[in-house]
Amino acid sequence: MAPKLLRVLARSFSTSSSKRGQSTRCLSSIHGAVVRDGYESPIQRGKIWNFSAGPAMNCESVMQQAQNEFLNYQNSGMGFLELSHRDAGGPVQNLMVETQRIMRDLLQVPDDYHILFMHGGAHLQFSAVPLNLLNGKTTAGYVDTGFWSMRSANHAKKYCIVETPSVNRGTLLPTTEWNVSSDMAYVHVCMNETIAGLEYLYDPDLSHIEDAPPLVADATSTLLSRPVDISKYGVIFASSGKNLGPAGICTVIVKDELLKRNAHEMIPEMLDWREQANSSPIQNVYNTPPTFNIYMLNKTLKEYWKQGGLEAMDEKAERLSSLCYNFIDSSELFVPVVKHDQKRYRSRMNVCFQVGENGNIAIEEQVTREAARHGIHQLFGHPLSGGLRITLYNPMPEEAVHDLLRFLEYFESNFRR
Repeated sequence: MAPKLLRVLARSFSTSSSKRGQSTRCLSSIHGAVVRDGYESPIQRGKIWNFSAGPAMNCESVMQQAQNEFLNYQNSGMGFLELSHRDAGGPVQNLMVETQRIMRDLLQVPDDYHILFMHGGAHLQFSAVPLNLLNGKTTAGYVDTGFWSMRSANHAKKYCIVETPSVNRGTLLPTTEWNVSSDMAYVHVCMNETIAGLEYLYDPDLSHIEDAPPLVADATSTLLSRPVDISKYGVIFASSGKNLGPAGICTVIVKDELLKRNAHEMIPEMLDWREQANSSPIQNVYNTPPTFNIYMLNKTLKEYWKQGGLEAMDEKAERLSSLCYNFIDSSELFVPVVKHDQKRYRSRMNVCFQVGENGNIAIEEQVTREAARHGIHQLFGHPLSGGLRITLYNPMPEEAVHDLLRFLEYFESNFRR
């Protein structure tokens, strides 16, 4: 687009600076908010919306609860951050056991699965998976769905031969078309590619394969957004920073029988699932756990229950993502990364789009800058792919999505002038 038009567009959006108040969701002092041509900026109402893909926004009610208890947890006179995990039957251990139970109830995790809370993010599990599951085998399968599946595969190549049962760039092939061998120690799949905007909205099933290897799912950016049939998987792992509270912990759900496999002789103890599963007097206290992250996860899970559980999260994800895709599909300026004929594979967590069929860096940067001036932040895509991205993890309020779409509509209408 001509630079002159971009300058005109920039002037039409210009606002003076704004100051953040105490709340991350609203402003106590508003400056320069604008209403033009019937468009009301979120900042005019004192709103700030964070569409970051991670670390992402948290439930406001959870943040407020944590703030209220920060210096005095359960009238102890101490913050939860200061309490010891070695206090048998104490508040930290009680909360950890409760968090496992709530997670099990929300996801309907069968009794023959362990729920582990591991340090680090999903990257640490990229190495933990082969080190825990190879069990003397030399081959593992990694379904190629995009960047994150191959990032995990590259870690596994340090320990085994990686085969690719399916290459799913731009689409997601059914499991009947995967080239899976019983010689594989496991098959890994990334359930949601945040960069490519592809998501499995069903549970892949390998039961049609004789002596099928266990299915390992990286569900980092999709777990808790819908009901899941846990029995279809040998392992599911998901780091926080998306739907599971603040970044810094990784939940690993692993079938008991897989804990009987022989771990790699060189596995670090901090990656060994058995150490966390067998710790005493409760699980997950082999060493000092990330206690405050578990505390925040606990409150986040309770909030999801309060909102109606995973059925409600599923309905919300479908509703909000449909609003976004319907707008982008009908736009004359914005183009979806995953096209309409592949819409059944479109991510409901990360709506990826761009300006024009080939993208336009200058205009996309203009979108993110002007959106931020109006209180709508972090719309940029991943640095590796560019473009734009709307993140819709569970804590995202519907009000925020409506504000975003009004802004994009306003931007496009001014752009066409």
